[in-house]
Amino acid sequence: MTHFVPDLPGHIANAIERGLALNSKDRFASVEEFWQALSAQPIVAESPMSTTVQESVPSASVSDPIAVVHAQPSANKKRRREAFVLLFIAWVLLALLLGLTLGSGIFSFPGGKRVPASSQRPSHYGTATVSATPTTRSTPTQAALTPVTKPPTAQPTPVPPSVTYPLLLRSYNGSITNQYSEPPVTTSMNLANIQQTGSNIRGYFTVGAELEGDGNFNGNVTTDRKIRFLVDSYRGNLPLFFAGTIHPDGSMSGTYCSYQNWHCSSTAGYGVWNVNPDYLGS
Repeated sequence: MTHFVPDLPGHIANAIERGLALNSKDRFASVEEFWQALSAQPIVAESPMSTTVQESVPSASVSDPIAVVHAQPSANKKRRREAFVLLFIAWVLLALLLGLTLGSGIFSFPGGKRVPASSQRPSHYGTATVSATPTTRSTPTQAALTPVTKPPTAQPTPVPPSVTYPLLLRSYNGSITNQYSEPPVTTSMNLANIQQTGSNIRGYFTVGAELEGDGNFNGNVTTDRKIRFLVDSYRGNLPLFFAGTIHPDGSMSGTYCSYQNWHCSSTAGYGVWNVNPDYLGS
């Protein structure tokens, strides 16, 4: 700055150069700070005493005292220099004020775009309020919300092995021998109207004229092809109990006894028997 105005005071030149700095961080923060820098009192070193020019005159010829002459700048030149300095300061003040005003963003030019003074990003951004349009959703039914539970797996019931009973025909004919009498008596016998339900059987027993004991009977058969049945009492005689085997050809044979108190009695008739299927009667 002193290059343009050599007589400009140093503190004023420094203040002006700082106020015109390109970087905003290097400039004054306010006009007041700039004005205080301009108004600061500079430290002035003592100027040497004005040069005193003495004319040496011969003492012999001049007896009057010698006058001291001080070199003074012209008044007009000093006033012009002060006016120029003031004008320059005013111009700098105007430039500084304009720079501060534009930098602070107080005024904005129409149609222009404000540029932030610093490179820092704003801490807060504008947020746009978006109103959500409600959408209708179908409410699932309670049945859909209820988890489907898998029914427990039914454990298979153990199937008992199939039981096969021997099947009887409706009628059998054969013979019976009473070994209780002496000599033994042999006569005919017949099993008729036999009905079977599973293992249970029932029918009618008939014996020849030589013996007595006709009557209804009830009994059962087993899977190992055994047969048992009890004939009802006849005319006060003891019931007759028959036991035997069913043969593969369908015939049956076994023993019989008079039945008393749940077991055979040796005091009445007993003997053997055998019959064959009566296909004609069946």
